[in-house]
Amino acid sequence: MPDLIHPEGSIITNPTQWIVDALYDLKCKVGTLISNQGKLMSALSDYAAKVDAFAANVASAADAIKTAIAALQAQIAAGTVSSSDQAALDKSLADLGAAAAKIDAIAAPPAPPAP
Repeated sequence: MPDLIHPEGSIITNPTQWIVDALYDLKCKVGTLISNQGKLMSALSDYAAKVDAFAANVASAADAIKTAIAALQAQIAAGTVSSSDQAALDKSLADLGAAAAKIDAIAAPPAPPAP
């Protein structure tokens, strides 16, 4: 039987043991890959939870701003403010409208690709 040569260049004297060792090394590497996959999936899940919480906060802020805009518009329409207060309310209304537009412009994060 011809000599079997190890990938590193040495002669394999016990082919059965070499195969067992190679399979064990492969098993260890696959285990590491599986472990790393679990850590990555956990990190992705944590990130998704944080994005969801942030999105909920943004939605809540947008609702609060829209409520404030409606209240200011009602107060302005009722005519119960002085001219200086009217100017301040107009500025606040414009600022709140700009903030609401910025919040509305925030795009939802893209869905992750399917596995």
